[in-house]
Amino acid sequence: MYLTQYEVAVQISGVARPTLQEMALVDYCQKGINFSGLTTNVTISKTSIQRTSAKASTVGIQVLTTNAVNGMLIDNCLISGNTQGMLVTQSTTPVAFDQIIIQNSIISNNFQKGLYFEKLSNALLSNLTMENNGTDPTYEFNNGIDINLKYGTYANITLQNSDITNSGANGAALDPQSAAAIAIKARDDAPLYHTLPAVLSGVILKNNRIAGPQNGIRFGEFGKINASPVGIIVEQNDLSFGFTYKALIHRTQGTVTLNCNWHGSTTPSTIRNGFESAGNGTISLNQVLSSGSDQSTDVGFQPTAGCSSMPLTNAILSGEATICAGASTDIRVAITGGTAPYSLVYGNGNSTFTVNNYSSGQKISVAPTLTTAYTLVSVTDASGATLPSASLNGNALVRVTPITISLINIGQSKSAIKTNDLTAWTSQYISPDAGPTLPLSTESNPTIYYSENPNKTAPRFWTAFVETCALGTDGSLTFDMLTVSETGTVRSYNTHENNAPYFMFANRDGFTELYAQNHPAYGFYQLDDKG
Repeated sequence: MYLTQYEVAVQISGVARPTLQEMALVDYCQKGINFSGLTTNVTISKTSIQRTSAKASTVGIQVLTTNAVNGMLIDNCLISGNTQGMLVTQSTTPVAFDQIIIQNSIISNNFQKGLYFEKLSNALLSNLTMENNGTDPTYEFNNGIDINLKYGTYANITLQNSDITNSGANGAALDPQSAAAIAIKARDDAPLYHTLPAVLSGVILKNNRIAGPQNGIRFGEFGKINASPVGIIVEQNDLSFGFTYKALIHRTQGTVTLNCNWHGSTTPSTIRNGFESAGNGTISLNQVLSSGSDQSTDVGFQPTAGCSSMPLTNAILSGEATICAGASTDIRVAITGGTAPYSLVYGNGNSTFTVNNYSSGQKISVAPTLTTAYTLVSVTDASGATLPSASLNGNALVRVTPITISLINIGQSKSAIKTNDLTAWTSQYISPDAGPTLPLSTESNPTIYYSENPNKTAPRFWTAFVETCALGTDGSLTFDMLTVSETGTVRSYNTHENNAPYFMFANRDGFTELYAQNHPAYGFYQLDDKG
């Protein structure tokens, strides 16, 4: 059946077992197929869903917000020439897009995205030819496949035996990590998604040929750090394309395990130059292919034998922190090369501690009672290879303190709202130029001195973040601020409050105590434009 020039070529509204077979849906004005309500066990086979000329905002297959699908097979189809080949969005009250198979199909020449999902679980994408998707020069978010999950819990997504090529042009993107052939993330980032976070577990990319132009694979949202996906395996793919930016970008707290992929090189440093990470997650490069030979002309990448382990080359311990007595924090070891799992030994100068079945970057919880410096003693991989002491690097200094003070410059703003995270203020810190470091000070009345850039625009405002571990919810603290203006006049401002914790400024659900000279009840603001 041939349908053309309709607003929506096919409307499927909440039915069970609908089947579309051997149809041609051509040059629709809005949507090729639109779903509404709850549809179950739909089959679309041997069907062309195609725009033969460009038209803005056209979509091949659409499932919006509160509309759900449980069971879908798309087989031996063509989806081409749309703004978005497939558009699936999610509601803040999440609904299902579950038990999905898309296979043996061509999804190409869709200008902004080939496949876009905000909901997707138990999905198999297999034997797909995806070429020239996400090439719009005026669009900021071009992708071949964009799995952008929202508001729900999702699991088990596999992409295998497919070609995703010339997809994800940079277009109008300002961030070089935005465009990618494949982007997969579960959104839990502020300010839009942290109150209803999405979670994704179980992602497999296997036997695919992946080519940019901008980036290959991105896990996590660009400019953000996401907790998931977790359980990521990237195996036997061809990632050797000369991407403009990176072959792999990782912006989650989980681990990406790379097994037997072809990277265009077997040299660890060269391969890792094609990676970029942010957050506490790790890229575990376990084994690599020795060549990019493909045994078949079929879609996807079917490599010849020759997968070899990366040599165990380096381990770096990190995790500097300041904690209250009785609290804990995490340290971690980034291990390069070798075969996981690892066995590692670390020490504190007096005792050693062994961790077995360790994955690179995995958290290790420590709870010292005194300020402690941790160092690595040994690292051994699953094959028995052990690092020499010269390759055991880094340390983790964990300070245990009754008081922590940080001085924050918040510029000219008389009010500020920050997220519940001290690190969000980092760019506004100034550095101490004299006096002891308070967490290590033995003074009974410790003092710390700060100086600022005298060329900063006045008036200026300062916030002191103070955490008094030992006080708990009772006690008293006096905090004195002395300021010296450009003319050298010393001004003293004192504030005293009982019954900690004190929330005297800004984010009241955040830091333990905040003293600020621009708080309306405790003013420190000078109106002479001299700071």
